[in-house]
Order: sequence, then structure tokens, then C-alpha cells
Amino acid sequence: MIKQTSLDFLSNLKLNNSREWFEQNRDLYENYRSDILQLTENLLKELSKIDNAILQANLDPKKCLTRVNRDLRFSKDKTPYKNYVLIVFNKNYPQPNKAEYFIHIEP
Repeated sequence: MIKQTSLDFLSNLKLNNSREWFEQNRDLYENYRSDILQLTENLLKELSKIDNAILQANLDPKKCLTRVNRDLRFSKDKTPYKNYVLIVFNKNYPQPNKAEYFIHIEP
């Protein structure tokens, strides 16, 4: 289960979406990242019980998470960070266009 502090981090990031704020709160980001990674590992473990293809794909939980940095080259939104996280479990890895389970978390 995701901790309230992680949702609070995303909410605060939405309100203070700047590099300066992010660097000043890097410790909060590291805690958030650890929490999201733990959630991803738990979800992956549970999905592996019901979908054998997920188990066989041998997914790395870190690679199931999107990055917090926004790619500003292709985005109309020029804020540097995403205020949400996407978790994608792709049993056809490394073919990213065939996502099987997709979770969007945003406060």
C-alpha cells in the first residue's frame, strides 16, 4: 500500500514544480521513490501469482516505473517533473507497446 507521505510528496510537487524545490526536498523524493518501488515489487509478486507470463517475463521492478523527470522536448507542459507515477507491467518485455497491466497514481 502506498504511504500518505508519498501522496503528499506528489501533491507538493504539483504545487512547487521547480528544480529548486525538488533539490531542497530530495530526501522526501528518495523516501517516495523507495515507497513506490516497494509497492511495485509487491504488485509484481501478486501479479505473478495470477499471470504466469508476468512471472516468466522476469521483470525488474525499477524498469516498471516511469521517471519523475518530464521530457520537455515533446511536452506542452514545461514543468520539469511529473506529479504522478505510472507503473507498467509488460509481460512482453522489452516490447513497450504491449503493456498488459498499467497503474496510474496521482493525488
